[in-house]
Amino acid sequence: MERKSKTDLFTMIQDRLSTASNIAVLCHAYSDGDAIGSALAIYSAIKRVYSQTLQSVTCIMEEPVPAKYDFLPGAENMLQWPEGKGRYDLVVTVDTASAELLGHRAELLEGAFVISLDHHSSHTPYSDIDVREADYGACGELVYEFICHIAGKPTADEALCLYTAIASDTGGLSQKNATPNSMMVSAMLAQYESVKVDEVAFRLFKASTYARNKVMGYCLSNEERYADGKICFSHITGEIMQETGCTDADTEGIVNALFATEGCEIAILARETTDGITKCSLRSHHANVADVAAHFGGGGHINAAGCRLDTDPKTAAETLAQYILQNGLI
Repeated sequence: MERKSKTDLFTMIQDRLSTASNIAVLCHAYSDGDAIGSALAIYSAIKRVYSQTLQSVTCIMEEPVPAKYDFLPGAENMLQWPEGKGRYDLVVTVDTASAELLGHRAELLEGAFVISLDHHSSHTPYSDIDVREADYGACGELVYEFICHIAGKPTADEALCLYTAIASDTGGLSQKNATPNSMMVSAMLAQYESVKVDEVAFRLFKASTYARNKVMGYCLSNEERYADGKICFSHITGEIMQETGCTDADTEGIVNALFATEGCEIAILARETTDGITKCSLRSHHANVADVAAHFGGGGHINAAGCRLDTDPKTAAETLAQYILQNGLI
């Protein structure tokens, strides 16, 4: 069977959107800037392009929008599950590598026509139309192309959301996953007056909370190393989260501080979540940590991935480190 081109797939999605009545837009749980920015941009574009035929389009999050991203246009309109619970004839997911990553909202896929726009190499198919660009640095790049297909170009608000999405997932175009396409799309979006590059960079990479500073200090002071310092890891217990008043969003990116340790090839941060499960973030220079995460039921990119382990944070970090060593990834 001949594989359809991206343009053909976009046209198929366009046809589906034009006949849909009730649409839900979703992104993965524990959302980051790429997921939230991409979801808000496509939500806005669908709403304005198909306003004459749609009864409703709803953007639903698994958890509250982190304060870090509340500057994004439309963030105040995102619902938190179980708000928006119901039946939809069409569901659009962005930046979501598997249905399991939707959390409780996965039930919305039942009986709906499902469209997925994603950029993860570890993607597990779950949709009726699947558009994936594993070579893109951020899902925001793919969403930008889709919006151009259905609307010509993004609005000023959509441009800010998309620029934030790309900047978030590529470390401000400084990481290994940033490609010429990431830079080209970012340059197009930066031409909008709504996109203040310096302000976005400050919010994403420099601004911090007191609680985050306290937790980062804890992580760095408890950093451990394996394999002559090639593996660096730390952990955050639920008790530390409570003591400092740190939120899930406050811990985003702390793994990069471990990764910056001289001689580190793979960094691991294990954090206990409110449901008692440990969420692990992995970063690497060369090793495929997406395969490591996939072994434990997670996924992501070659050099940045994550998974969840049903054990305490310290044990989780040690388990991942031992698996990496045993499989010769260092």
